[in-house]
Amino acid sequence: MKTTEWQVPANPADREKMEEQLRRQARLMNFLWSVSLVVIGIGTFVISAASIAGIDLPDILVRVLGIADLIALPVLVFATVKKMRLRAAQLQTVAAVPHAEENSEKPE
Repeated sequence: MKTTEWQVPANPADREKMEEQLRRQARLMNFLWSVSLVVIGIGTFVISAASIAGIDLPDILVRVLGIADLIALPVLVFATVKKMRLRAAQLQTVAAVPHAEENSEKPE
């Protein structure tokens, strides 16, 4: 598997633009991840609660919930992997920024 290394720009304006792009992508992935978790959770809860309560759900409802789960699962996997990569890129940009404390001269 090929891993992509993010090249952190030396120009502060370009670095800020890259950080903003990473934040937007992270917000989108967080949204997709949350929605897929909610869909999977609701579907699982409805089917499990009906089974425990002994309620026979209509066949079409069970199938629709199953299809929603099957659609939400790859979205969850994609969003999780993308979140991990974006987090690594964000940490890489933070590590590339020189900190004021490290660059300042200490009086002796």
